[in-house]
Amino acid sequence: MRKITPIKKVTIGKIVFENFVGVIAKMTRYHQYSGTHSLTVNRERIVLPGAQLDYPIKILHLSDFHASKVVPYRFIENAIDLSVSLAPDIICLTGDYCTHRIPASMENYRRILAKLPAAAPTFACFGNHDCCYSAGSPREYIDFLHVGELLDAAGIRALFNEKQQVTIRGQQLTIAGLGDVSSCTMHPEVVLQKKYRYRAKSERQQAAVLLNGNGSGANVDNPSEPPDSPIILLSHNPDTKDFLKDYQWDLLLSGHTHGGQFKIPGLGAPFAPVRDIRFAEGLHQWESRWVHVTRGVGNVHGLRINCPPQVSLLELV
Repeated sequence: MRKITPIKKVTIGKIVFENFVGVIAKMTRYHQYSGTHSLTVNRERIVLPGAQLDYPIKILHLSDFHASKVVPYRFIENAIDLSVSLAPDIICLTGDYCTHRIPASMENYRRILAKLPAAAPTFACFGNHDCCYSAGSPREYIDFLHVGELLDAAGIRALFNEKQQVTIRGQQLTIAGLGDVSSCTMHPEVVLQKKYRYRAKSERQQAAVLLNGNGSGANVDNPSEPPDSPIILLSHNPDTKDFLKDYQWDLLLSGHTHGGQFKIPGLGAPFAPVRDIRFAEGLHQWESRWVHVTRGVGNVHGLRINCPPQVSLLELV
């Protein structure tokens, strides 16, 4: 496995710039008229050729709530109420539930988050703001164990280098969640199969069908995990994909970028915290698979420029 190092380090210059912008935004109350809290709904239709789905599956993808002084609970609750109204079949959260610490009134946050699993099965992974950098960081981050307790209390299944199967309208999906790559806690080797092993297993399954003559196509190695079960992978940072080329998965859901948060006409999103700027937001085909990056709900420093928050509804067919 490739050595995992922090994707993008926080520099002193970036910290100074971001805090300067944050102070100006707070003084001018920029967020009140900039669209910083103007939620949009993003809808995408994703074709998974290898999956045998008799009915479309609607996945609600949310990320980066960033509960803090500049992202109040009432805004997060508005986003969740809007999301639930879309009637998803399953809900996936991809990290950064708070900014630097769990805010006061944790019980209120639990109550708000609990609306999600009340509407549909809800799974989550952790983000870089949910756990400390192993190499140290100039910022204070909260402990993912506390975030895990919050999610668990809300009835949300947190997947930390784990996977779980779920049945939606009689159809099976495999949901896998990875630790955050920036925090060096990501271990795909304990969750995902190598692509060549997956191909070899498929060949054994086909041979078993021919020998048995039953045409069932059942998984010989693990009957509870059919070979055509789509694998939905949750990983906070889209740059994670570069460590996952040799693994078997179908759709990667990520956040982290906030869509760049500051989008400048003609320049795009120069401050997006990713190496591959093409994946700052949106749906992309990559290595014969799909990657979806949502702009997320919250923000840091209290403003967005030409980059409103969003909730995303993905229809798998």
